[in-house]
Amino acid sequence: MVLAVPYKERRKPAPKPRKPGAGPSVMDLLHAHKRVEIVDDERDIGNGIIITLKAGWTFDPLMDNRVQGADTPSEALAMVRRARAFTGEQSN
Repeated sequence: MVLAVPYKERRKPAPKPRKPGAGPSVMDLLHAHKRVEIVDDERDIGNGIIITLKAGWTFDPLMDNRVQGADTPSEALAMVRRARAFTGEQSN
């Protein structure tokens, strides 16, 4: 005999309140970064943070790669800081 167990929805815990006078959050820094065009935070559905760079920037110096994902905001910011200018010419 199989008993049905009611579905219990998991909710994301509320973010911790920021201390007064604290600097900007890492997500704020990502949104404001001069190289970033789009920040898509999909962590609430089990994915990561998807970063799209502005035209002229790339995550991979060998090709035009403007979109990449990360698991945490700190990881995403580190990726953005490592991004390089892309001139349109592929390196060999």
